[in-house]
Amino acid sequence: MLCPLSQTIQLLLNQLSDIHERQQTAQKAAWDAFLRRRQPKRSEAASEGFIGFAAMATSGKAGKDDHREFLRLVRGGIPIVYRSKVWLECSGAFDLMAPGEYAELLEQAEREGIASTTLAEIEKDVVRTLVS
Repeated sequence: MLCPLSQTIQLLLNQLSDIHERQQTAQKAAWDAFLRRRQPKRSEAASEGFIGFAAMATSGKAGKDDHREFLRLVRGGIPIVYRSKVWLECSGAFDLMAPGEYAELLEQAEREGIASTTLAEIEKDVVRTLVS
């Protein structure tokens, strides 16, 4: 049996969890609507990114309107499901991605005998940064 303080804490944590879930659902709905509106404006090319952030600035009045909407959405919060994609694109990391380069660096590290503890730390950061 839980003590009254533990029950209160559990109740508050459950309420906080419910609030967070409602917030995430509302944010995702707003972002999904924005992404659906942006989809026809983006080219089919993969280089355009998740939201076509770079193209917004050069798309005239519609692009400026989209940019304002994007900023409003960011200020309201980016849903967890989209955070890594938005971060990659807005930070410029998406444009700098080099497929296969990480695997090559790992192979090079093995050949040169770089300490496995260093690789373990790097692997933690890669997973936290790139896995969505």
